[in-house]
Amino acid sequence: MGIQIHELATKSGNLSSSDYFVTDNGTVTAKIDYTKLAKAIVEQYSGSTLAGSAQTLQSALNGLNTKTKWYTIYAESYSTKSALLARFDEIMDNGAGVYSAYIVAAQAALLGLPSHAFYVRLTCNSTSFRVAEFLDAPASGQYVMRKTSGTWGDVETLPSRAEMNASWANYGVKNLLRFSGVSKTDSGLTFTVNDDGSVTVSGTNTASSTVSFFITAGHPLTLPVGKYVLTGAPSGGGTSSNTNWFMSLYYNDNMSNNWGTFDFGEGATYNLTASTNTKLGVRIGIGGGKTVNETFYPMLRPASIPDDTFVPYAPNNAELAPLLDQSWVTFSNTSLLTTQADNLAYPAHYFGAIASYGHQSETGVPANNAFYVEVYRQTANYSVIRLIAQNATGAEYTCTKNGSDWNAWQRITKTAV
Repeated sequence: MGIQIHELATKSGNLSSSDYFVTDNGTVTAKIDYTKLAKAIVEQYSGSTLAGSAQTLQSALNGLNTKTKWYTIYAESYSTKSALLARFDEIMDNGAGVYSAYIVAAQAALLGLPSHAFYVRLTCNSTSFRVAEFLDAPASGQYVMRKTSGTWGDVETLPSRAEMNASWANYGVKNLLRFSGVSKTDSGLTFTVNDDGSVTVSGTNTASSTVSFFITAGHPLTLPVGKYVLTGAPSGGGTSSNTNWFMSLYYNDNMSNNWGTFDFGEGATYNLTASTNTKLGVRIGIGGGKTVNETFYPMLRPASIPDDTFVPYAPNNAELAPLLDQSWVTFSNTSLLTTQADNLAYPAHYFGAIASYGHQSETGVPANNAFYVEVYRQTANYSVIRLIAQNATGAEYTCTKNGSDWNAWQRITKTAV
């Protein structure tokens, strides 16, 4: 709960662990007048009396097991690293808790940090395990020191914000292969897309050449430069000269000559360079005249992940985060909503509304009703429109795009639970 303190008494006195704050610059202590402080926060305790608020706050402050205290280390003089670390220990000898401080450039240099000022957070669990975290005033780096088994370790450099953002973007993502293929029958072969993203292929290829199933149909991938591993073809795929089946990676959306790698059942590694990362595609191929009854588990993962166990594709955080942002859009009453949705930027999440009369209705959606409109745009080929009637019925309709075309509008049937 955030509290703005508008009044503090400035009466000086001996420091106490529970009765003192300091000013913003950390140079002057101020004793708390709980009655004045309660005036600033009494609205946070709706229905309580002023005296009750003061008593509640004082009890809360005095009862905290973990207290945050400020220490003016920056005003103190130290000539050695050991002396400064001893001061850290002296502070944390006050007990388990979190302690705040500020050190100047000369003190930072003693610890092996860059020579400028740092904010310091000292966290104490016990005498044997303590942590000192350093955030530099220019905010260009973060560092940490740890004390384990009674000994302080060396300064460690923490990842930069850019490095953390890059890691965060793909955190938890293993299979990068977004699926856009749909089940089909071709030349005696039946390709069935399963719920988990695997593809079962059965039948005999009646053609003399390879029949392909495009996993990324109409939706090529764009990935950062790096090394990737393609897996998922069943063992026994054969070789390039005698092919039963395979999975292949191609780039620049050109299957004729830009082959990246082939997986005949053992997996294949591909080094993606700056000149080949514009568009990537993956397909399943069945050799001419071959009979097959196999399930493929398509997965493209970073080579840094050794585990080749199949998992379905899941969007990474960088893809999901923009969907949390909500933008209001004014939808036209004279053109199809699906057409308007196609013109919205992605990935993003939109809200809007359409009037009761005069708009061009989509097939399956009543024309004489006003709707709130919600649109999720993940990619050009992956979108969802949701309509909620503004009248008492509250009827809902949805339309999805999974590929190049929009599916039919469906009314959402609500079932009581």
